[in-house]
Amino acid sequence: MEIRYEFTGAERDVAMATLASRRQRDAAALMCAMAGGAALSMIWPFEMDFPGATRAGIGALLSAAIFFAMRSGVEFKERYDRYRDGLPIEPGYMRGLEPGARVVSLSLDEVREKGPFGERVFRWSAFGDVVESEEMAALIVSSSECVVIPRWALSRAGHGDLSVIATLVRHARDRD
Repeated sequence: MEIRYEFTGAERDVAMATLASRRQRDAAALMCAMAGGAALSMIWPFEMDFPGATRAGIGALLSAAIFFAMRSGVEFKERYDRYRDGLPIEPGYMRGLEPGARVVSLSLDEVREKGPFGERVFRWSAFGDVVESEEMAALIVSSSECVVIPRWALSRAGHGDLSVIATLVRHARDRD
């Protein structure tokens, strides 16, 4: 199946907002889980030696330090991955969100995208996630790369929903 469309700047902004809010939710949930676990693990050894308020203060400070160190490490890794891949270091940038004319070809084995900055080919197993919104569908390769298809382009090609695409991604993950 071949899908031809013009990806506009307005559609890029919507896609970036959708993907950024997804990342923020994931990061917030991860950080809350880490902070809670760190607080419990840091407070427990001091259970008998200090009064309750002191234990809570020490646990909160240690949790904050662990949270800061983990978040800094995550940000550093994301920036390093972007640098290594030759992408801009700004965190909001994902390759595949550039405005311009595109042709996306979907086959049983791969996704081929010809866009404003060249051609990219991905096997279905390369996609880690499929993000859907009312305006678009994004096939996520990594934190710095995706393939975005507007809903109107999918509908025009005869695929109003993503059930076929989601099935192909799931099947590729199960196979590997």
